[in-house]
Amino acid sequence: MASFVTQGTFEKFPSLKVMVLETGLAWIPNFFWRLDRFWPEMRAESDWVKRLPSEYLREHVKFSTQPMELTPRKEQLVELFESFGGMEDLLCFSSDYPHWDADDPFYVASRLPSEWLPKLFYENARSMLRMLPVGQAEVPA
Repeated sequence: MASFVTQGTFEKFPSLKVMVLETGLAWIPNFFWRLDRFWPEMRAESDWVKRLPSEYLREHVKFSTQPMELTPRKEQLVELFESFGGMEDLLCFSSDYPHWDADDPFYVASRLPSEWLPKLFYENARSMLRMLPVGQAEVPA
């Protein structure tokens, strides 16, 4: 993902969308923060990086929820995500079924704020796949 930003992939292919699967979630805030921290150095070597790396990632990348980290306190993961801000816009539910360690949707729903659930289970994937809401027809141009 860092290479997609630093090598100008998202600049060259502005409609490209990427789904990152089965990597866990707790690393994401630090990854975004570190890329933004080193943006001045990136720009010195890659003049095609015109915006903060986190802006490209937020626009082009979604992350599957599987596997969801187990934390000593249930609230810790949400506290991390809330300090990051906007995590609810980046997540798409993934169960990893039929593998033995698949995540149950009720388990995932119990670990995240209820107001995030429509985005998590439907809206984020729909927007990434450029699907219209149910019952809405596309108007010809």
